[in-house]
Amino acid sequence: MKLDRIIGREGVTLVEILIGVIILSVALLGLAAAGGVAARQVYMGRVDMGRWAALQQQLESLVATGYDNVADGSGTIQGYPMGWTVTGTNPKQVTLVMTRDNFRGLTVQDTLVTYLAERRGRLSENGFTVIELLVYFTIAVIVIGGVYQLLMGQNRLYIKQRELQDVRTSMRAVANLLAFELRAASAANGDIYSIDSDSFAIRSIQGTGVICGEHQTMTRYGLSEISGEFFSTSDDSALVFASGNVGPADDTWKVVAQDNVQTAPAGGVTRCGWGDKGVGKGKGLTVGIGPPMNGRGTPDWVITTVGDMDDVYLGAPYRAFRRTTYGIYQEDGRWWLGRRVGSSNTWDRLTGPLRAPADSGLYFIYYDQSGSTTSTIADIRMVDIIVRGESLGRVPRRG
Repeated sequence: MKLDRIIGREGVTLVEILIGVIILSVALLGLAAAGGVAARQVYMGRVDMGRWAALQQQLESLVATGYDNVADGSGTIQGYPMGWTVTGTNPKQVTLVMTRDNFRGLTVQDTLVTYLAERRGRLSENGFTVIELLVYFTIAVIVIGGVYQLLMGQNRLYIKQRELQDVRTSMRAVANLLAFELRAASAANGDIYSIDSDSFAIRSIQGTGVICGEHQTMTRYGLSEISGEFFSTSDDSALVFASGNVGPADDTWKVVAQDNVQTAPAGGVTRCGWGDKGVGKGKGLTVGIGPPMNGRGTPDWVITTVGDMDDVYLGAPYRAFRRTTYGIYQEDGRWWLGRRVGSSNTWDRLTGPLRAPADSGLYFIYYDQSGSTTSTIADIRMVDIIVRGESLGRVPRRG
């Protein structure tokens, strides 16, 4: 390849060079002008600072002269000529004027004004007596003590309000959590395992989903649209909706155990059967009604169940539960709302602190359908929750 094909032959014309030189000259002239303006402004600022420093120095000198000795006059301070006049009595007005020419050649005046008052009596000569100092100190101590007491009162009020807000927040959390768990439980259907005056054990909801597919030969069901968590311990169970025949007469929730929780490939249910006609009654898809699953989506989890799954169809709601005990327990000398999951003997701290059980920190009253108190779990229809809390920190008292 020849060099002229890469670089070209024409180069730069004389006109282009002249235009470039002109543009560069304009830019350099602009920079030079800006530099001159900046230098002039710096110089003017330095001169103004020196002039006002001279005025301030002379003004302080006149104030130091005192009320009785100050008088009209003139002089040159730091090379700047100025004059001053004194008018009026108690206070005297001292006017300090500097006459000068500005940078445009115009005569201008810079003026400073101050006032001097006459000192009378002992204050200008003898100072304070010991008695006066004691009186002043006494008054100061009283005022400072009052301000201190006011600030301390405000601080105690702030701490009290903060701790009160914390207690109210904890109490609302206790009431909301326990009320939610009890509302979701059915005593008649065995959701409540045991009750006591300060604790109860229930079937607590852990996760929800919809049955979207099932294994061909095993009691494994694919779940979609899930929320929460799913486990397969001896304390885990589930409620599955069985619709049965047409109409609500035989609709019911069936209790089954969760034997295993797997991913879709491991569980052998890799596709959901949404849209299949009449598919999925009981175990397997061998009823011969409708086409096979058409692959609309993949299950989030595959659950292996133990129990009666007859009359459970695709689209049935699925709710996973775990045995959970709520109650009050003691830790580090304080009482807290705790939770024990499954057969565990260890409490998980939820919120608190609460008052001691002897002071009704957490107390439950169980009622049957007629409104009478009951200790029979199957008869429970309503529960009163009594919660009494206390602040986490100490609240300072007055004094």
